[in-house]
Amino acid sequence: INIPKSIAKLQNLEMIMFDRCIDDVPQEICQLRNLRFISLINNKGLKEIPDCIVDLPNLLFINIKGSDNVKLSPRIQEKVLTKSEKALSANKPAATTEAA
Repeated sequence: INIPKSIAKLQNLEMIMFDRCIDDVPQEICQLRNLRFISLINNKGLKEIPDCIVDLPNLLFINIKGSDNVKLSPRIQEKVLTKSEKALSANKPAATTEAA
């Protein structure tokens, strides 16, 4: 499926899960300020996730398990690592990105 650009209208959306059905994530996903959880598992055609995703203020978790062709940008990798380190030092659940 194609995620429509109109996804940006879903301002109260807190969770997205796409399993085996997408090849692209539009930039408009970065307008979902309440998004906390993103699961993009088993999407073999997915190659990248927009960098702006790291600017989502409430995002806690990104799961890309089984989406083996996704290349995370250094900016996304840095943000995930930084959140994980902070959470570990505060004994709180870590923001996690899983890759197979």
